[in-house]
Amino acid sequence: MWLFCKDYQQDPSLKAAYDARANCASRIEQSLEDVTLPNMVRETDILKSMIESLQGDRKGVSAVQTQLLELAEKMHSSRKAMVTSQRIHRAMCMSDQYAKAKAKERDVGRR
Repeated sequence: MWLFCKDYQQDPSLKAAYDARANCASRIEQSLEDVTLPNMVRETDILKSMIESLQGDRKGVSAVQTQLLELAEKMHSSRKAMVTSQRIHRAMCMSDQYAKAKAKERDVGRR
């Protein structure tokens, strides 16, 4: 999942492919609204059912896409925080090592 979040967020071709499929589903839905099936019994019910099914699928996908984008953003923020934390840790450790080395030099110089 993490790899997909990263790829989706950073790869415009992946997002474009998703958007193209979503647009296609919208066009199919529109076509179903415009079509007539004169030789079928309960034509209206059949078409309504197909349209509702498509809408339900699209809503589910949209919700997952929103969650995916939110997760990708949180992961990006977390990654930035981890890098900052590592830099602070390194700086503190380096200054601590420097202070210990200076103290050791003073102790050696006093002998």
